[in-house]
Order: sequence, then C-alpha cells, then structure tokens
Amino acid sequence: MPTSALSERTIRFLILMIFLAAAMETDIYLPAFPDMMAAFNTNETMIQRVLSFNFLGICVASLIYGPLSDAIGRRHVLNLGYALFILGSIGCVFSNNIDILIFWRFVQGFGSAACMIIGAAMVFDLYKAEKAAEIVSDLNSLVVSIIAFAPMLGGWINYQFGYTYNFVFIAALTIATGLICFLKLPESLPVEKRKPLSVKGIGRDYVMVLKNGEFWANTLITTMIFSGYMIFISNMPLIFVNHLGIDSAVFPFYQVSLLVAFVIASVSNGRMIKGFGVNGLRRCGFLTIVLMTFAMFVIPTHWQQHPLLITALMVIYSLGAGVCIGIFFARSMEAVPEQTGVSASLVTAIRLALVAVLIDISGAMFDGTMTSVINLISGCILMSVVIYLLDEHRSKRQKANVAL
Repeated sequence: MPTSALSERTIRFLILMIFLAAAMETDIYLPAFPDMMAAFNTNETMIQRVLSFNFLGICVASLIYGPLSDAIGRRHVLNLGYALFILGSIGCVFSNNIDILIFWRFVQGFGSAACMIIGAAMVFDLYKAEKAAEIVSDLNSLVVSIIAFAPMLGGWINYQFGYTYNFVFIAALTIATGLICFLKLPESLPVEKRKPLSVKGIGRDYVMVLKNGEFWANTLITTMIFSGYMIFISNMPLIFVNHLGIDSAVFPFYQVSLLVAFVIASVSNGRMIKGFGVNGLRRCGFLTIVLMTFAMFVIPTHWQQHPLLITALMVIYSLGAGVCIGIFFARSMEAVPEQTGVSASLVTAIRLALVAVLIDISGAMFDGTMTSVINLISGCILMSVVIYLLDEHRSKRQKANVAL
C-alpha cells in the first residue's frame, strides 16, 4: 500500500506501534531488580548490566541503522531490527543465568534501536520539516508518558506474577507490534531518494561532526544530566527495597514520581519557552539540576538514606532535566546543520555508551547506601558544569570575533 493512501491518523498510529515496545523494554523490569538478583544469585554490578548492556546494544546499532536505511530503504531495516528485537525478547524469557540474560538484553537493545531511528526517519520522509517536527514532538510526548508508566506496570507484573512475566509481556508486545508494522506499514523512502552506502562517505560525515566543539559540549552536558538520572533510577530498587526497607509493592510509586516529573516538564516545554525564551529556560533547568545535586551532596549522610527526602530532591532534578535536556540535544543537532542525521546517531551512541559505562561504575561502587550513588551523580553534574562554563566562554569569544 503506498503511503499516500494512508491517512495521517493511520500513519501516527503505525509509528506509535513502532515506538511502543522499544519505549517500554528499557525500564519496565527495573522494580524487579531485587527479585532478579536473588533468582540469579548474582551481585549488584551484574544485575545493573542487564540495563547497561541493553544501552550498549542501542548505542552500536544507532550508528548503523540510519545510513543503512538511507541506502536500502526504511522497511527492510525496520524488519531486520524487529526480527532481532523479537529474538532478543524471547531469549530474555528463557534465560536461566545472568550472563545469558545480559547477552539477550544486548541483542534486544540492538534490535529495538531500529524502532526509534527508523520510526523518526519515516515521519521526516513523509512530511515537510515543520509538520514532521510537530508529529515527532507529539509522538515523543506519548513515548515519554509510556516510559513513565512502564515501571509502574512492571512493578505490578513482578508483584503479581514474578519478574519473568515482564520479559514475557515485552516479547508478546514486540511480536504484536512487529506483525502490525510488517503487514500495514509501507516503505516511506522512494528508490530515487536513496543514497549509495559508502563507508568512506559515512566516516567523513562522522568526522565532520566529531570535530565540532559545540556538538561535543552540548552532547556531553546532555549525557551527564541523563547519566545522573539513570544512575539514580538503576540503583533505586536495589537500595530502597533491599537496604532501606521499602516494600516492593510500594516501591514503583517512588520510581514513577521521577518519571512523571520528567514527563510534566517535557510536555510543558513549548509553553515555557514562550515565557522564558530558549536560552532562559535552558539556564533555569540546568541551574535546578545543579542546585538539587548540590543539596543531595551536602546534606548529612544519614539524611541521604531517607527515601522520601532523596526522592523529593530527585523529582525536582527530574523537572530540571525535562526542561533543559531537549534544548541541549537540539543544540547538538544544530551544531552541524547539514549533518543532522549523523549528529542524531552520534548523540545517541555517545550518550548511551557513556551512560552504560557509568552505570557499570555505579555497580562497582555499590555499598548499599545512597551516598555512593549521590557522589557519582555529583561527579557527573560537576563535569557538566565545567563543560557548560567552557562552552559559554567559547560562545562569547566567537561572538566577539564575529563583531570584530
């Protein structure tokens, strides 16, 4: 069926189907970490690799799917990605030790990356830039809401049926959405608009972006903010449930509060930009993150072990992140305007690679308290402050040179 025969509502639905399982597979099982650690008889470092290796899979794949789909078409690459996504999801269900589970989580991430990358590319294939941006923004709001809902659903599934059924749910959802897209979603990139697959050309484009200082500054700031958030999220279930005495049935409410805060800030971004301006909102959100991190770092150690207090501070951190992280991301994309596709792939790859490494470090530092987690988050945000100040200085110097 040609894309012209489909209504905008149908296309939105099909693209949402592409995003749905990929949005949920990352964090639906996080509330089950304590039960998974006991079931696999493993430690905190290994159980957190269930998350970090999934990120690594997405990271590696994000460098491949975009250029490949430009050459052979979106639908072929999406079907390949979905096949790996389904295979990895089924593999997770039947994993009987932690090493096998980590391997299948990597495969699952490698496959799920196609959903996000190809889904967004299809929208830009089908619509002009302004309309495409509007549709992607709407879809992103829905996706962020799904991500916020996922841990609540995962906590309920784990409490009622056991952690394995989170993986069963994702496998079933992946098969269902993959089948819908395979049967209904047409190719969006005509043959005449495809580009030859040139490793040399792709490498040249990547180098062009990687040489840009503005790209690096905004990408690293985005990465450090996101890393602080994910370090907290990944350690939360292990510390709150196993060491601070929070009931596993209640814990998802703590986790979902952070995600809801991020969603509220993200979906309100457009309205707040009208009042504060882009740069004003960026500074306001970033300052909020810095202040909340500083507050967590300086409070007495015994206060750092108070679940409600530390969650409240991280909720405000999440509001700040939801406000400014999208603006920093957009600045990364705009740093080299003629290479936005390559920039998007590199931002995703760099961010997830560094987040995976930092989550692994947090597992190695794990001591059962929030103090080690807060110290690592503080290190990330301190680095982002240094990069922010250096980039502001670079920007002012560049403007001064232009004025001369």
